Amino acid sequence: MKKILYTAICACSILCGAQAQTPGSEVPNLKKLYELTDSCDVNVRARFSPLIGISASISNGASRVGATYIQSIVKAGGTPVIIPAVTDGKVLRNIVSNLDGLVLIGGADVNPLWYEEEPREKLEEVDPVRDLYELKLIKMATDQNIPVLGICRGLQLLNVAFGGTLYQDIPSQRGDHSVKHRQDLPSSYGSHRVFVDANSQLATILGKDTLAVNSLHHQAIKELAPIFKATAYAPDSIIEAIDAYPNRSIMGVQWHPEALTYGGDTTMLKIFHHLIGKAETLHQAKEMHKHFLSVDTHTDTPFWFKRAGITKADRENRKSDDLLKRNFTADAPLKKCVTDITEIKAKDGKLYVSAIFDCYDLMPNGLAMADHMRAELCCETLKNANLRYPEIRGAIVHSDRGSQYTSAAYRTAIQKYGIVQSMNSAGGRCHDNARCESIWARMKEELFYNRGRRSEDYTIEALKTMVWRYFMSYWSNRRICSSIGGIPPAVKRRRFYSALTIAA
Repeated sequence: MKKILYTAICACSILCGAQAQTPGSEVPNLKKLYELTDSCDVNVRARFSPLIGISASISNGASRVGATYIQSIVKAGGTPVIIPAVTDGKVLRNIVSNLDGLVLIGGADVNPLWYEEEPREKLEEVDPVRDLYELKLIKMATDQNIPVLGICRGLQLLNVAFGGTLYQDIPSQRGDHSVKHRQDLPSSYGSHRVFVDANSQLATILGKDTLAVNSLHHQAIKELAPIFKATAYAPDSIIEAIDAYPNRSIMGVQWHPEALTYGGDTTMLKIFHHLIGKAETLHQAKEMHKHFLSVDTHTDTPFWFKRAGITKADRENRKSDDLLKRNFTADAPLKKCVTDITEIKAKDGKLYVSAIFDCYDLMPNGLAMADHMRAELCCETLKNANLRYPEIRGAIVHSDRGSQYTSAAYRTAIQKYGIVQSMNSAGGRCHDNARCESIWARMKEELFYNRGRRSEDYTIEALKTMVWRYFMSYWSNRRICSSIGGIPPAVKRRRFYSALTIAA
């Protein structure tokens, strides 16, 4: 597929050669054009240029990308590929699997229903199709560790995708109007200052801690998603840049570096150089791991199986001691956790839900769902917990003695994320993981039995949405849990960290 893409791109005049080739006053010469195209093909083979996917806006049924995004990637040494605005998961996965990097462009407002808010009066145009299309791209790209750069709306959507919220309209929701975030100047001019955290990756990339940036938005981050840290602020404290460094290569900026780069700004070009560098590293890793058998989709942990297979002794060695001994209390978050899988019958099969719950406040640190209960589901849960709370490294995670938790894949993931494994004692006693069992029971009662619902009346996809909203919204933020003092898990966690701040 990459050869096809290279050929198509080389034939495109704006991407042929180091400089854009545009029609001028010269008389068209077919022979000269073909010679130029052939030389371009040689240059492509001589130096690898990573494939950088660009999400598209939707206008009159067409997928559109501004030339500024394309040219910024070309200037930085990448090969831009416009991703058509379709929501078909198989089509998008085929495209994403060939990418080395992803850019999410600016555009319309994000639908507030995605972060469980009702639309406010000042909300502007939203595009449900585009939201769905780009959220799928984010999920697929980050699942494969593909470097991602979000620009303006792209930053906002990244924050929403990982559990954050937005100001739907800065002027009407913020008391501080000292900064005009929607400038009247052309986009190639900076209109206000941004202060960059001197200790951040962004400061290292740009070599500056103060910037003049363009500003073309009226929405902004309100609550930052747990995976991210803010790396730059406007004078009115609006978050202007985020990243997931060092755990993931995901970065977002609220301004438009591509417009500034197009206008000749070499500082902003460094952001695209950084993305291209990360994309090249990923491509090299993928090429190297074509020669290895790997236990995960990211192909970063080579693994060789024994020719004689897995013995009974091997399985016994994979079982860990019971470190909790039915003591499901903790004096701080992210120290002791329990994990388990539950089954929910659906109209079109069965949904399996895997979660990691914190013993301190019952917070769902990690959640994953699938139509199977293989080890991959448990590994995905660990990955999501690590993404959401990198501080979970070193925590005890307790499970039963099922084959998923004794598998080579799961134990490799345990080591990768620095987790201390604990298991039920020998004999499979269900009380050894009673905390998880009780949470599953409450979920099913409150979602189905107490409401007179049957899970069999819903599809697997519908059940996924119901379970996600139950744990990430209702259970975490609103449900009164008697075992933690009659408050929701999120409240208990906030109080813990607030107490630490006051004590300091």
